[in-house]
Amino acid sequence: MHLLAVHGVRGDDHAVIAVRRVEVAAQHAGRGVERPRGSACRRQAAAAGEVEAGAKERAVALLAVGDDVAFRRRGQRLPGHPADSGVGRIGPYRGHSDRLAALVETAARSVVAVHGGGRRSTSAIHWRPGILVTAEEALEREDDIAVTLPDGRRIAASLAGRDPSTDVAVLRFPPDGLPAATPGAVAALRPGHLVLAVGRHEGGPIASHGIAGFVGGAWQSQCGGTIDHLLRLDLNLSPTAEGGALVDTAGRVLGMTVLGPRRRALAIPASTVDRAVDQLLAKGHVARGYLGAGLQRVRLGGDAAERGVLVIAVDPEGPAARAGLLVGDVITGWNGAAVTRVREVMRLLGTDSVGTAVELGLVRGGQPLTLGITIGERPLR
Repeated sequence: MHLLAVHGVRGDDHAVIAVRRVEVAAQHAGRGVERPRGSACRRQAAAAGEVEAGAKERAVALLAVGDDVAFRRRGQRLPGHPADSGVGRIGPYRGHSDRLAALVETAARSVVAVHGGGRRSTSAIHWRPGILVTAEEALEREDDIAVTLPDGRRIAASLAGRDPSTDVAVLRFPPDGLPAATPGAVAALRPGHLVLAVGRHEGGPIASHGIAGFVGGAWQSQCGGTIDHLLRLDLNLSPTAEGGALVDTAGRVLGMTVLGPRRRALAIPASTVDRAVDQLLAKGHVARGYLGAGLQRVRLGGDAAERGVLVIAVDPEGPAARAGLLVGDVITGWNGAAVTRVREVMRLLGTDSVGTAVELGLVRGGQPLTLGITIGERPLR
C-alpha cells in the first residue's frame, strides 16, 4: 500500500499542495520500503512500519475531491499525483458531499417557488398540509399568486394572511401529495453548527451551505414582532431562496430563511413561524397591542440617567385618548416596571397584551401620577 504525507507549500504566486509518496513494503505487493534519508524520511519509514504491522489498516491522506488541479503547478504534475500512486481518485469529502446533497434533495421536496409579483421568484415551505409559509417582505402582491411545485407544475395559490412584524406570510394551495416539512427545535443549535439554506428556483432546488454564525435569545423586529431567537447565518443567501428552509444535518427544518438589514442572511425560527401561522389562519392577521399614542424617548430634568417616553401624539379614537393620556405626558412606568425606551413599550404591546389592563406611571407638568388604560388591538392599515 502507499502512505501519503501531505504538506502545504507556497509557490511564487499561489499556494499549492504537494503530496510526497512513500512506498511501504507489503507482503502481498512484494515491495520494499524506500531507504530513509534524514530524520523526516526516518519518521515516514517508522509510520510506514506501523501501517505494515497492522496498527492502521488504511493510511491514505489525499486532498483530491474531483479533479487533479491540487496536484499540478504551472501545468506540471507534482510528485505523488494520484495517477502515479495507483490509488486512484479517493475523495475524503465525497461521503460528506453526498450527504449534503441528499439533505438538500430531501428538504427540497417540501419547498416550492413562489411567483408573487417581483422580478424573480422566491421560495416557500410546505409547512402544514395545504399551507405554505414564505417571507412576507418578498411577497409584493396579495392576489394572482402562483407556485411552482418540485415536479415543475405551476398552480395557483391564495393568500391566507401576512404579518410584517414577523416577516411571515401564509398561502393556501392544493398539495396533491407534496410532503410537508419536518420542523425542528432551535434549542440545540449552537454557533458553528452546519446548516443549509434550501430554496427553489423555477428550474430546480437552490442551496447554500454554511454555519450558524450567531444564536441568540428573543428579539424585537423593527415592526414590533417578537422573534423567539436571533439566528444569523454565515452563508450567502440568494434572493430566490428567501422564504426557503433552514435545514440542520438531521434534515429538520429549523426555520425560514430571510434577508435582513444589509442583505444579511437570517432565519425566523420554527416556533415563531408556528405561532404566526396559527394566528394568520384564524384571523388573517396577527393581533398586536395598541396604545394609540406617538412616543419619543426623552430625558427628564438634568439627570442624564433619568429617562422616560414622551407622548407626542394621541389617536383620538384609540385607547390612550379614552383613558385620558395627553400630549406632553411622560410615561415612566408600566405596571410598576420602569420604562425608558420606545422599544420597551413596543415589546410590551405584544400579542398577549390585547385586552389587558395596564397601570401607567406618568409625569405630567412635573408631577408624578398613575393612569389606568386597557390595551386595544392595533388596527389594520
